[in-house]
Amino acid sequence: MKIVPVREIPYDYAKLEIIRYIQNAGDRKVYAFELAEELRLDYDLIIKILSEYIMETEKPSIEELVEENNRLKLELAERLKKFR
Repeated sequence: MKIVPVREIPYDYAKLEIIRYIQNAGDRKVYAFELAEELRLDYDLIIKILSEYIMETEKPSIEELVEENNRLKLELAERLKKFR
């Protein structure tokens, strides 16, 4: 068993380190436990930062939202036909 000491650094610095690490990884998948071990950061902090980062970077466009809304309406209409 390997115990990794955790560094206590400000949230913004941790976020910057995580984003840089992910960008340097290129197309390779990066796992939260890897970030915790390599950067020596608290796992819960990493999860919080990753959740925030995903919300910031994966915002759908208006067109995507309209398309999804229309798809859901059609799906609902098809399901309602089964009950008539």
